[in-house]
Amino acid sequence: MNCLRLFFIMGRKGGFSSLGGGQTIAHGSFPFEAAYMLGIPSIGISNFTWYTAYQGLIADSLLEPLKKAYEKMTYFFSLTGSEEPDWGMKGTKQFGFFARNVDENEVHRIRKLINTTGDQFVVFFGLGMKIDIEQLERLPIWDSPNCTFIVSSNVQVQRPNVFSIPKDYIESQHYIAAADLIISKPGWGIVSEAVCACKPLLILDRQVMKEDQHTISFLKENHLCKTITWNELHNFIIDEAFIKELRSQYKYAHTFFANEADMISKEILQVLRNK
Repeated sequence: MNCLRLFFIMGRKGGFSSLGGGQTIAHGSFPFEAAYMLGIPSIGISNFTWYTAYQGLIADSLLEPLKKAYEKMTYFFSLTGSEEPDWGMKGTKQFGFFARNVDENEVHRIRKLINTTGDQFVVFFGLGMKIDIEQLERLPIWDSPNCTFIVSSNVQVQRPNVFSIPKDYIESQHYIAAADLIISKPGWGIVSEAVCACKPLLILDRQVMKEDQHTISFLKENHLCKTITWNELHNFIIDEAFIKELRSQYKYAHTFFANEADMISKEILQVLRNK
């Protein structure tokens, strides 16, 4: 049916991976050009594009094909922290954070599993990729008093107070919701799930990636995170003073940041209806 031939491009952390609707499936920024040629509406959803990410790193002449491709998207749904141009030919709309739904019963099960006594401070430690395992194991944070840690299955830190998410468990948002603190890189996906779950964030400050700095700036402006450098993490321990300060700062911080997944879905359906 022609009315369902929507070319839908969705980027979560950034750039654009794609989901195809109707008869068309492709990848990267160039599907916008393909959709344009076929007369199919397209939607870009992201907090950044590769065009702006590489500005200043690559010659403008080499970025021109990306720019021309992005300019052919029909609508641009700009996500929180975005500093992008108004790419959409028919409009750009601003949206906040969105995340997967959370099952409170599952969150309760996880809390009971990793915090049997109920008196532990639970930390979701979202670092580990591309970090040497010996460096990780030597971090003093694991010796933080009365703390239990959740790590991904690829983080091989062997401690009695460290619990790995099972390899076959795909709904990681439940482990984020079960934690009292999220320590992570500023990737938009995990940040969004933490904010939607009303969880305080301790973000590893990375100066290299432009989109990371935009995300961090937004979080700081809205009192949604603290930042820490890799060097500071080498000496960091979660103590009572840190927890007290954290709880005081985040008492009301998340009041106005609802999960906007339904709102985005409705806007997508509206594009379909108006085609």
